[in-house]
Amino acid sequence: MKTVYSGDALIKKLAGRHTIHPDKTYKMSCFAYPFTHRGRRYLFNTVTRECVRLEEGELPETDGFSVSGAEAAQSGVLSQLAERFFLAPCDRDEDAFYLNLFRLSRRMTLKKGYILYTILPTTACNARCIYCYESGIKYETMNDATAKQTVRFILDTCRPGKKIQINWFGGEPLVGEAVIDEITRGLNEAGLDYRSMIITNGSLITPELVDKMKKDWRLTSAQVSMDGNEADYNYRKCYVHSYESAYRVVLQNVKLLADSGIRTDLRCNVDNDNIDGVRTLADDIKALAPDKKYISFYLTLLFDVLKSEAGLEVWQKSFEVSRYIESLGYSVVYRSNPLEMKRRSCMADDPVECTVIAPDGRTFNCENIMAFDPTGNVFDGVTNDALVRSFDEAEPVREKCSGCLYLPECTTFSRCGHIAANCKYYRGKRLDIMVRMLVDRKDDISAPEQGGC
Repeated sequence: MKTVYSGDALIKKLAGRHTIHPDKTYKMSCFAYPFTHRGRRYLFNTVTRECVRLEEGELPETDGFSVSGAEAAQSGVLSQLAERFFLAPCDRDEDAFYLNLFRLSRRMTLKKGYILYTILPTTACNARCIYCYESGIKYETMNDATAKQTVRFILDTCRPGKKIQINWFGGEPLVGEAVIDEITRGLNEAGLDYRSMIITNGSLITPELVDKMKKDWRLTSAQVSMDGNEADYNYRKCYVHSYESAYRVVLQNVKLLADSGIRTDLRCNVDNDNIDGVRTLADDIKALAPDKKYISFYLTLLFDVLKSEAGLEVWQKSFEVSRYIESLGYSVVYRSNPLEMKRRSCMADDPVECTVIAPDGRTFNCENIMAFDPTGNVFDGVTNDALVRSFDEAEPVREKCSGCLYLPECTTFSRCGHIAANCKYYRGKRLDIMVRMLVDRKDDISAPEQGGC
């Protein structure tokens, strides 16, 4: 047996090594993920994030494998697998094992001060996307007084000695370009060490704006929504301004971003009607911007589809399309990290390190600002301590998630209104892709091309 990746250092430190009990019976842990890649067998632990390669005959391939503690202690490989939590005593409460490590690691990695600010300079938008979850929201743009106080709030609440991340969100944040100018000017004058990214439909980008984004806004990345092929995109976006083809306009603007060295993630919000058209989008991007260094793709299901059992077909198609995009040489973002156990589900359960600032200055713990009550505002700071504490506290494992291999991939967080159906399918596919990429990076054995993914 060979260690391919030693795992999450903090989790491994907290867990220590299991002491084998000779009188107990051991089975494969519910958090041990076996897979074969390029003709070789591997185990990945979704809690500790450790990955090992097994040699032939070291572990039976039968389902329901069990062994006594006494037998395991006599076998070098089995004893190592038990000590490193790939094997578990049959009477171990594995949910409790995970949850204890999860809670401890959250506490130990928590530090004072925000490191991420998501700012909505405006809720106004120049598009009327047919699927927009913000449909019907009141349009509001941040005024000068609130923008100046936002600068003060960031300077007063950011984590000392840490580079700060600012995400521009909306609405369409570029409708509030002047607000972004005001806030970044204040942060630059104060000497804050920060970088920013923007979530945008991309239609308002110009060469002059890209130059300002890099120099004044310190923009290093952008997420641009691109929902399928030209016909699908133009139908779904419904821009209020007249474009001969908004799709073509935005493609050119994506090229502007990428050519300037701004990493650009093309987010495709998909359902059964537009998923097939994403292939054409990828072909069009390749023809326009063949330099793939600064362009990646991210496919995700629309909220209504995400919550529906019928979304399984869309998930299946999305992974097929992702493989096609990768065959063109572009990266696909899977939102799964094999190197560390996930300690926070999203910004909603990370309210002491992340905050969202609405145009009126109220602060929230989620960028879907209609989902939760405000935590406070930029003038008075946090005014709802109880809410912040409740979201910072790790929840118990839900009954339906008990003993799930993918529990450490999604955490116990359950208060989001966009809980997904088919979660085992898509989390399993993402994990499988990521651990194979991990092996390709970390395992130095050149194996024959067989088995494979």
